Amino acid sequence: MVKPRFKLEMDFNLNNIKLDLHKELNLIGGIIAKDHKDRLESSTDVNGKPLKKLRPNTIASKRAKGYAKPTKPLIATGTLQKLPPFKKATSRKQSVEIEVAKSRKVIGNLHQQGTKPYIIKPKNKSKLAFTTTTGTAFAKMVKHSGLPKREFWGITNKVSAKAMKFIELEIERILKNVWAWRITNNWSIFS
Repeated sequence: MVKPRFKLEMDFNLNNIKLDLHKELNLIGGIIAKDHKDRLESSTDVNGKPLKKLRPNTIASKRAKGYAKPTKPLIATGTLQKLPPFKKATSRKQSVEIEVAKSRKVIGNLHQQGTKPYIIKPKNKSKLAFTTTTGTAFAKMVKHSGLPKREFWGITNKVSAKAMKFIELEIERILKNVWAWRITNNWSIFS
């Protein structure tokens, strides 16, 4: 009796692999930056939860300063929301670096982690002047209750999953180009 036997071999030539993902990394960097801006606009943290609301006195102070969005946490001048251009990946350096504006790194970190209560004292005058819901107030010092933790910085799970999908698809495309399939037919006679 004659039975066909097929042999399938995959010749995987590693010398043909050129793993250049800089275009995908730059696309992902843009998605991360847009997601950051959109999340702050919607007052949502990196975990998809609402950012802690501002205290009434903070809103009053932001209104008095003329800020366009006085009720939104972390948005006053827009410096934390609008990220500077990120350092793009190249075929030689396959990484993207995204960071907040240098002028906002310290305050951004304080908001990201939150603070314990602290005391505010005047630096150049004998009293502090600040806006409250009832108008301007003066004090020799203020016992601030601390900044609440507002985790605004990071990559959301949704964007992370999208990024991984982009990378997986590109690696799959690259690997398809280096696989060489060979099928051989071996006919054998079995009795």
